[in-house]
Amino acid sequence: SWLDGREERQDWTHVWQALLERPNALPAGIDERVLCSKGLSWLDGREERQDWPVLWEKLARMPDWGSQRWERLAGLGMGWLRSAKNLENAAASRFVEVFVDKKYREPEFLDLASQWLETGIYSKPGPIFAAKFIALHPASQQAWSAAVRLERMIAEWPNKSLWLRLETLLNPLRFEDGTHPAIESLHAALDHRNSNPAWDRAREACAQKTLVLCRVIHVRARDIYNVELELGLLAELSCPDLRKLTVGTSVNVIVTSVAPEKGRVRVSMPANSIVVSPVKIGGEYVGTVTGVKDFGVFVSVCQQTGLIRRSTFPPDEDFRSKHPVGSAIQVRVADTTPRGLVLERVSGTEQPP
Repeated sequence: SWLDGREERQDWTHVWQALLERPNALPAGIDERVLCSKGLSWLDGREERQDWPVLWEKLARMPDWGSQRWERLAGLGMGWLRSAKNLENAAASRFVEVFVDKKYREPEFLDLASQWLETGIYSKPGPIFAAKFIALHPASQQAWSAAVRLERMIAEWPNKSLWLRLETLLNPLRFEDGTHPAIESLHAALDHRNSNPAWDRAREACAQKTLVLCRVIHVRARDIYNVELELGLLAELSCPDLRKLTVGTSVNVIVTSVAPEKGRVRVSMPANSIVVSPVKIGGEYVGTVTGVKDFGVFVSVCQQTGLIRRSTFPPDEDFRSKHPVGSAIQVRVADTTPRGLVLERVSGTEQPP
């Protein structure tokens, strides 16, 4: 076939994947098992290729792998993970998730997965991966630490629809004897998220028609937006007038309805509401430290919240004591995401609280 003898070409993996996606168009004598064997052979010794992770993941997610072939593929994947310079990048995150989905239980993987969980739990796929990890290794210290972090995240935004998926993944552990207290506490947080104090704040704001600051995190339709309310809940904003909002925009709104049993809050934007323009990527601003966690420092910038990750601070710096809540810090906006601003510290500019 065309694939034979052309393994060093840059388009080899593209052709291989195109053939794999069109099994009915394969030439005589070539089927999916043959293509998988060719892909597995191609992986050997080509770990530096940028398309290596794509091909590995494609193979790993193929059904009906024999145990011997899976062991070989798993060994290659673990070798790549060991050499990965940054476990937080997208490819490494997908590798870790594949291994968890495959219920891979080797001790070395347990260590690598726990490293990823240190900061990866706060990424978009992080909570789901953490729940899968807890379900797979409920007796491990890493699972207990992940459970504590998830409980804090639920307390921070109790009406995320994501928590419904976590309930499904973690429910089997409810019926096991000897469940660790951290996992029991996580179950309790999931069960009682509709009684979070944020709901009382939302009811009060609704009754008194007080203005609440929110930030747009997703544009659903022409005039429907998902927003994060400053009081600690997600909400749906209807804005039928001519003003168009973008992700990252902050605006004052009025809470119009609160339904904890449905996990739903609806808000509207009054005619005189002030829209706060989004910050610019690459711009430098003086912000105020609003929180210090093990994974980094939260900073308020132009009425928006951002995070400086722990990994960006010098390894020998005690950033928790150096940047107390209330202190001023100059930052650079590296990116904007639905979860908030990605910030970098401009060194040498710290000011006392």
